[in-house]
Amino acid sequence: VLRWPDLSLRMKSSETVTNAMVYTPEDSICVEPQTSTVNAFQLERRGIANTGTLIVDAGQPLTAETTWSWS
Repeated sequence: VLRWPDLSLRMKSSETVTNAMVYTPEDSICVEPQTSTVNAFQLERRGIANTGTLIVDAGQPLTAETTWSWS
Protein backbone atom coordinates (compact mmCIF):
# COMPACT_ATOMS: atom_id res chain seq x y z
CA VAL A 1 0.00 0.00 0.00
CA LEU A 2 1.25 3.47 -0.93
CA ARG A 3 -0.38 6.37 0.90
CA TRP A 4 -0.53 10.09 0.26
CA PRO A 5 -2.51 12.63 2.32
CA ASP A 6 -5.64 12.29 0.14
CA LEU A 7 -5.01 9.12 -1.90
CA SER A 8 -3.89 5.52 -1.48
CA LEU A 9 -2.85 2.78 -3.89
CA ARG A 10 -3.20 -0.88 -2.92
CA MET A 11 -1.42 -3.50 -5.04
CA LYS A 12 -2.25 -7.16 -4.63
CA SER A 13 -0.37 -9.76 -6.65
CA SER A 14 -0.46 -13.48 -7.27
CA GLU A 15 2.12 -15.64 -5.49
CA THR A 16 4.43 -15.57 -8.54
CA VAL A 17 4.95 -11.80 -8.12
CA THR A 18 7.45 -11.80 -5.28
CA ASN A 19 9.28 -8.48 -5.74
CA ALA A 20 8.72 -4.88 -6.73
CA MET A 21 11.03 -2.27 -8.22
CA VAL A 22 10.35 1.20 -6.81
CA TYR A 23 11.90 4.27 -8.40
CA THR A 24 11.34 7.72 -6.92
CA PRO A 25 12.72 10.56 -9.01
CA GLU A 26 11.88 14.06 -7.78
CA ASP A 27 8.11 14.70 -7.63
CA SER A 28 7.07 11.23 -8.89
CA ILE A 29 7.05 7.51 -8.16
CA CYS A 30 7.24 4.40 -10.32
CA VAL A 31 6.26 0.95 -9.00
CA GLU A 32 6.84 -2.17 -11.10
CA PRO A 33 5.73 -5.58 -9.81
CA GLN A 34 8.28 -8.27 -10.73
CA THR A 35 8.59 -12.05 -10.49
CA SER A 36 12.23 -11.91 -9.37
CA THR A 37 14.79 -9.59 -7.92
CA VAL A 38 17.05 -7.53 -10.18
CA ASN A 39 19.96 -9.64 -11.53
CA ALA A 40 18.32 -12.79 -10.14
CA PHE A 41 20.28 -15.27 -12.27
CA GLN A 42 23.65 -13.69 -11.48
CA LEU A 43 22.82 -13.59 -7.76
CA GLU A 44 21.70 -17.23 -7.80
CA ARG A 45 25.00 -18.25 -9.46
CA ARG A 46 26.83 -16.52 -6.60
CA GLY A 47 24.92 -18.68 -4.10
CA ILE A 48 22.31 -16.15 -3.00
CA ALA A 49 18.98 -17.91 -2.36
CA ASN A 50 15.38 -16.81 -2.97
CA THR A 51 16.05 -14.55 -5.95
CA GLY A 52 12.86 -15.63 -7.73
CA THR A 53 14.53 -17.16 -10.77
CA LEU A 54 12.20 -19.22 -12.94
CA ILE A 55 12.70 -21.09 -16.19
CA VAL A 56 9.69 -20.50 -18.44
CA ASP A 57 8.91 -22.33 -21.67
CA ALA A 58 5.90 -23.54 -23.67
CA GLY A 59 5.43 -26.55 -21.39
CA GLN A 60 5.89 -24.58 -18.18
CA PRO A 61 4.43 -21.07 -18.60
CA LEU A 62 4.35 -18.38 -15.95
CA THR A 63 1.06 -16.78 -15.00
CA ALA A 64 1.14 -13.65 -12.90
CA GLU A 65 -1.45 -11.06 -11.93
CA THR A 66 -1.41 -7.76 -10.10
CA THR A 67 -4.48 -5.72 -9.22
CA TRP A 68 -4.15 -2.00 -8.56
CA SER A 69 -6.88 -0.28 -6.50
CA TRP A 70 -7.04 3.47 -5.90
CA SER A 71 -9.00 5.06 -3.07
